[in-house]
Amino acid sequence: MADGTRVGVLLLQLGTPAAPTPAALRTYLREFLSDRRVIDLPRAVWLPILMGIVLRTRPRASALLYQKIWTPEGSPLAVTTDKQARLLDARLRAAGLDVRVLPAMRYGEPSIASALSSFAADGIDRLLAFPMYPQYAGATTGSSLEKLFALTQTARVVPSIRVVPPYYADARYIDALATVTRESVAALADPPEQCLLSFHGLPARYATEGDPYPVHCQTSARLLEEALGWRATKFVTTFQSRFGREEWLQPYRPHAGRHGPRRHAGRRRVSGFHGRLPRNARGNRPARRRAIPRGRRSLVPPHSLPERSPRLDRRDDRDRVPGTGGLVGGQICFPQIDDFGGQVSRFGGQTETCPPIASICGKQI
Repeated sequence: MADGTRVGVLLLQLGTPAAPTPAALRTYLREFLSDRRVIDLPRAVWLPILMGIVLRTRPRASALLYQKIWTPEGSPLAVTTDKQARLLDARLRAAGLDVRVLPAMRYGEPSIASALSSFAADGIDRLLAFPMYPQYAGATTGSSLEKLFALTQTARVVPSIRVVPPYYADARYIDALATVTRESVAALADPPEQCLLSFHGLPARYATEGDPYPVHCQTSARLLEEALGWRATKFVTTFQSRFGREEWLQPYRPHAGRHGPRRHAGRRRVSGFHGRLPRNARGNRPARRRAIPRGRRSLVPPHSLPERSPRLDRRDDRDRVPGTGGLVGGQICFPQIDDFGGQVSRFGGQTETCPPIASICGKQI
């Protein structure tokens, strides 16, 4: 950097259990579902339900689902995020930037606390927090940042922190989504007749109380539709993975595949990119199978975006990320991923590929 100071880049993700076992899931779910930004019911109401019912029944069922997607290297989310961090670190260094990039999970390991300790031990006191969620939600970006600030406020030396803002409408993020979508339908003779955009759900009440998440999702969907330019294709934006009896954002994913007559043998495309709340191994994934008749569906892999964004050594690509104030400049094109992205890829008949590492294009620090 110009003043010789190193900068730490913190890739903030939601989290994953340490192992696909009931014990590990119980630990993970206890931390995750105790977060007031995820479940905001009064503690006197929610904690007895969590401790007395959810943590007694859900871990075993969730463990069985995680076992289906677990890799020899570990959790798909942890493995992919670690690869992203290492590749991004190498790319920024190759561009001449003295930075260190670390992954950090809101729940589980590697934790935000461990990343901060590592930065502190390395003498790094300037941080760029990079929430890995294109669309803002209080339960994802908000919770991760709240945890980060809570941990730093008690430090002897409080680091300087800049935060990458939501990039749901960033032109290069949209371009990356459009590119991988086009490539995934390249084998088809014609564009699909329906493109189903599936975002993770959120209680509708959260949006009513001011959470911008559904607006961000709708904006991303609209911009993707415009970028693709498939005039003959019907685009349907949906929300999936509900929890509890409360009303969530609609239309619900299990119902959306029923738009239009069942007898119609049209081609439907399911986009697997998500700006979403964390999945805690809910058992409603089979709804994806029921919603679209076999033979008419094709999935865009949710986290197989290759390196789409501009090269770091191209000066005209080094635009400043809004809100970073020059700490690290650049454009971002990271898709949101989670553990169950791997399951969607396999269901779509595709193998997992190198994780997306679109880029943060460095300008100056």
